[in-house]
Amino acid sequence: MSPWPFIKNLTFQSNDLGKEVTIMLAWSPNVEGLYEDVFPIVWKVSKLGKSGPYRATATYMAQYDDRQYQ
Repeated sequence: MSPWPFIKNLTFQSNDLGKEVTIMLAWSPNVEGLYEDVFPIVWKVSKLGKSGPYRATATYMAQYDDRQYQ
């Protein structure tokens, strides 16, 4: 296994969506019953506007136990 963490940079772009949209990135395998039976751990919320260009970014870095590499 590599000693470097796993990193993903996410970019969401829009242009003239027609309505405001909220993107919620969460840790949950299934969103059926959202806020009724399932209350996910949300780590990023971004809004994209109704008109014009919008961009939202998020960076995910997996954690690892670096003691195994010492």
